Order: sequence, then structure tokens, then C-alpha cells
Amino acid sequence: MNLDYSQLTNKSRQALNNALALTKQCHYAAVEPQVMMVAVMREGADMVPFLLGHVGVDRNAFFRDVSISMQTLRHADNDEPHFSPTLEHVMAKAIELATQQRGGIVALEHIFWAFAEVQNPVGDIMRAHGITPAKMKAAVMAFRHGGQADDAEDGQEEGARNLSHLLTYATDMVERAEEGNIEPVIGRDAEIRRVLQIITRKTKNNPVLVGQPGTGKTAIIEGLAVKIARGEGPTRCGIYDCSHSTWRHLSLAHRCRGSLKKD
Repeated sequence: MNLDYSQLTNKSRQALNNALALTKQCHYAAVEPQVMMVAVMREGADMVPFLLGHVGVDRNAFFRDVSISMQTLRHADNDEPHFSPTLEHVMAKAIELATQQRGGIVALEHIFWAFAEVQNPVGDIMRAHGITPAKMKAAVMAFRHGGQADDAEDGQEEGARNLSHLLTYATDMVERAEEGNIEPVIGRDAEIRRVLQIITRKTKNNPVLVGQPGTGKTAIIEGLAVKIARGEGPTRCGIYDCSHSTWRHLSLAHRCRGSLKKD
């Protein structure tokens, strides 16, 4: 499959690499959809439980069925395994779905969504659990734009709940940078380097940019997000932008619990 890796987010690229490695390790004849799903589940430890919880599917039962399906895969000694035609179809659909969302960059959730859209063994498992393309689309939209914790089942991982709350009140700037929605920032190199120094500390590593409107706070955040998306910063760092209106709502909600200082 001639897949342009520049079309993928870092996590999607890592999932593909993991699928290739798993195929070699287990001596599968080709990289099949089931193997790719295992790689997506490993790389998307917060995303997969959220999506399955949103559509009302027990993740343990789903994972078990994927594992059982892998037992039917054909084995062969192959030092350079290729992507099966079925997986190529899934990835082509993932690119199509990402393009429809204007970004054009394939994130893990687009790949997971694509399994439900086209005919493939993982899609059959999804349909057996009652997952339809429409349900999966709604789950992906909730994940990308911030869903409510009540949408998930009680067994959903706490990390997915926390991510849902964060996305409700903030925008993932690194994701926007990976999707190509942030223009290069000019003239803020010193400030961006300073913030990078702070977030790479072992302690006291949570910078907050405060200032009057128009002083360049967003430009610094965008520049930092672009650097991290390019691999020039911490690999597991999320940059989130909280709008002024959201801060005002959070401040009002917090007053009944205690004091909240805003410098």
C-alpha cells in the first residue's frame, strides 16, 4: 500500500508500525484488519474505551472477539509483510473520512471509524455488537469535540472521562497542528523556548499564559503546538487552549466551592 505517512498523525503512524511489527513477530502472512485493530487499541488506550463506551459495547467482550478472530489468520514466513487488500480498503476509507472532516490528516479515531464503514472481519465483529456506521460517527464526533461523562458506561476508564471533560472546555492545539490547521508562528521563538523549558522540568512544569487580549498568548501556544506536532518537544504533552468565555464560566462555577485566584 502506497500510504503517505504525512497524512497520518503521530499515533496513527505508530499504530501502523506496531501492526507491522506484530505481523512479523507472529509470522502472519500479511497485515490484516484484526492485527491493525490490536495496534489501534494499544496506541489509543484512552480513545478506544471512550468510543466503545459511547456506543454501549463492553470493551472486554469486543477485545475477546477480536482476539478469537486472529486465530484464523494465515501464517507464513515473511520478512517484509504487506498490507492485505482488505486493510488497504479500510485505510483508504480512513483517509476519506479524515478528508471529509476538512483536516485530511488521519487520526486513530478515523481508522477505528473506518472499520465500521467497510466490509472487513473487524467490521463484522462491530456489527455483531450492534455498532453501526452512524453510531460510530456520533462516538467519534463526541470524542473529538468533547462528550459528556454520562455518555460512557460505568466501566469506562477514568482517563477517557478526564479527556472528555478536558475537551469540553478546551481545544487540543497539538491535534490542530497535526491536522495542518495552524499557520507557522513568526517572532515568538524566545517565548516558545521558555515555555518548552518549563514543561520539560520534573517539577513545577505547568505554565499558564496570562495577559491582556492581543499580547500574543495564542501565538505562543500555537507555536508550541506546532513544535510538539513536529516531534521537537515532549512526545506525551498535550497543549490545550481555554477561551476567555470558558474561563469566565469556570470561575463562576467555582465560587461556590472556594476562592479561585486570577492574576
